[in-house]
Amino acid sequence: MVDNFDRFKREFKEWEFYFIQLIKRKKDNPNENWINWNNSARCIKTYTIRTKEDLDKRRQEMVDISNITNSRIYIRPARRSDEDIKKIMSLLIWEHIYYWRHRLSWLYNHACWLSKWTEKLWVVDIDNNWWNHTVSWIINTILTLKWNAKIVMQLPTRNWRHLITTPFDLQEFKQIYPDIDVHKNNPTLLYFK
Repeated sequence: MVDNFDRFKREFKEWEFYFIQLIKRKKDNPNENWINWNNSARCIKTYTIRTKEDLDKRRQEMVDISNITNSRIYIRPARRSDEDIKKIMSLLIWEHIYYWRHRLSWLYNHACWLSKWTEKLWVVDIDNNWWNHTVSWIINTILTLKWNAKIVMQLPTRNWRHLITTPFDLQEFKQIYPDIDVHKNNPTLLYFK
């Protein structure tokens, strides 16, 4: 079980929020009928969390739904801006009216996926094929690369861990660790039973 609710220590700001998704993955549910489900995953529910109290209040609901549906709870480590979401929603609604598209229910979630981050945070995905002692080497590499990167958080995942960092010289990092994935706008795992 992975439970990062208490490990996810971030700052909350007015007019900004964290975007949380409950995602049911085919990889975790291989015996289910996946006809018409996109990309072998399905979004079960989303949340916009604006305060620590809001996260605490909704935590049990999210965990219960996750356990019932065998889905994972993911959080985008970088906050989203209300102002940016409004602009994107306006464009998406106009586009749907212009092209006579009918399904509008998913537009808010789509806007949250498309929105700019209020801060740039990357997810360095270290899988279990790396030995534990090399994690400190990876961290030291990131800290010594150009741009004065910082390790914001280390979160365990099902396969090993995610390092949440500020941007660093990705080309130089890839020369040293070509097999480690670095995601620039991806979520990190908050909970999975």
